Amino acid sequence: MGKFSRIVRFFIGIFLIISIFFYFSLQIGQEYNAMLLKFDESFDNLHNPLIGFAPYASGFSYEDTSTLVYFEITWSEVEETKDVYNFESIEEDFKLSKWRDAGKKAVLRFICDNPSGQSHMDIPNWLYEETGDGTFYANSYGYGYCPDYSNEIFIDRHAKVIQAIGDYFADDNFVKYVELGSLGHWGEWHINSETEGMPSMPSSDIREKYVEAYTDVFSSYAKLLMRRPFEEIPDECGLYNDMIGSSSDSLIWLDWIENGGTYDQTGESLISKNDIWDYAPIGGEFTSSIDMEDILTDSFAENYELILDSHHTFIGPRVPADEDISDEAIENAEDIQKIIGYRYYISCVEILEKKSFSLINITIENVGVCPIYFDYKFCVYIEDADGNFYRYEAEYDLTNLKANESDTISVYADMTYEELMDGTIYIGIEDDCEYKPCIYFANDFEYEDMMAIIYSNQ
Repeated sequence: MGKFSRIVRFFIGIFLIISIFFYFSLQIGQEYNAMLLKFDESFDNLHNPLIGFAPYASGFSYEDTSTLVYFEITWSEVEETKDVYNFESIEEDFKLSKWRDAGKKAVLRFICDNPSGQSHMDIPNWLYEETGDGTFYANSYGYGYCPDYSNEIFIDRHAKVIQAIGDYFADDNFVKYVELGSLGHWGEWHINSETEGMPSMPSSDIREKYVEAYTDVFSSYAKLLMRRPFEEIPDECGLYNDMIGSSSDSLIWLDWIENGGTYDQTGESLISKNDIWDYAPIGGEFTSSIDMEDILTDSFAENYELILDSHHTFIGPRVPADEDISDEAIENAEDIQKIIGYRYYISCVEILEKKSFSLINITIENVGVCPIYFDYKFCVYIEDADGNFYRYEAEYDLTNLKANESDTISVYADMTYEELMDGTIYIGIEDDCEYKPCIYFANDFEYEDMMAIIYSNQ
C-alpha cells in the first residue's frame, strides 16, 4: 500500500508540474493587443554607405551622392626614401581628410606599375638599384617599368610597404575595401607579354606571398578583392572586374567565377567561386576601352543585366559623372546606381502585447544584389510620451541576409503595449564603428537623425 501511495504521489506531482508549466506558458504567450503595419516599397536612389559609385578621390564627382571614394598608392610615391613612408602627399593629393570629415569610406589599391604617356618608374629608385631585373617598356599600354615580381628582395620589401600602409589606415575606419594590386600593369595581375624582354607573371607560390602581405595586415578591418579567382584567393576575399561595359570580357569573368579554368598568363590557376557575392564584395570599374556613352545607351540593356549578374557592391574609379554624356546616359547611370549593393525594404511590422512587455516583429527584405559585409547593427528606438528614449539592439546578423531574401527581426521592448502606443517607434541600422544610424530603407519613411519613423502617436 505504501508503494502504491508513492506511485500515486509521483504522478500527481508530475501532473502539477505540467499544469503549472502550461499555465505560465499560456500567461506568457497570451496576446492581449496587436497591431500590424504594412509599408510600400520605394524605388528611389538611396545612396547608402559602402556601396555605389566610387570615383577618384583626387577629382571627386558625385560628391553629394556617393559614399565611397577610390584612391591608389604607387610605391615610388609612398616610399621615395627607403624605410621613410610619406603619407602626407597621399593625404593631400587625394583630399583624404576632406572625405573622412564628410563620412566617406574608401577603396584602396597599391600599384607597382602604372603605364602612362612618358617613360618612368612606379617603384622607388633605391629599390630599382637593389633589384634592377625588370624591364622598361613602351607598348600599346603606354610607358613604364615592369619589375621582376619573383625577386626575393622585391618580395620582402613589398611586404614591408604593405605593412606600413595597412598600419597607417588601421585606426580610423576609413579604408573599407582593398583591391589586391601590386602585380602587373595597374595592379591588375596581368603583364603585356607581347613586349620583348618583359618578365612573366609569377607562379602560384610566389603570388601567394603577395596575397599574404595583404591578409596579414588588412583582413582585420577591410574587405579584400582580387582581380580574378586565382587559386591563392583568401577566404572571404571578393573579386573586381575592371572591364565593366565590355560584355565579352564580363562574360568571361563571370564564367571564371562559375567554372574556374585557365588564364593565359598563369595556366590552370582559376578556381570556381560560385555565389562568392553571398559572403564577399564585388567591385571593379567601367572599362576605359569603350566610350561611356555607348556603355550607357547602345549597349545599356546588356550591361545592366551583366551588372545584376555580377552582384556589384561598388563600381569605380571610372564613373559616368566624369565624362560628357547625354541625358539618356545620365538617367541610365542613375538606374545602375540603384542596383548596386544591398537594399533593405521593410514590408510590415507587427506589434504584440505580451502581458508586461511588448514584442516587435519586423519583416525585412533585401531587394538588392548582395548583403552588407560589415557588422552593422539593426536597432529599434522608442521615445515614450514623456520624452524618454530607449535603444534596443536586435540579435540579428545582417551579413546573412542575402540578395532577394527576407526574414523577421524580433525585438522585445520592456514596456507595456499602451506605453508603446503612446510614443514613437523608430528603426535604424548603425555602423560598425560610431554606432550611429546611417542607412536609408527602400521605403517612404520620414527620418529623424537617420532613424526611420515607423509609428508615432505624437
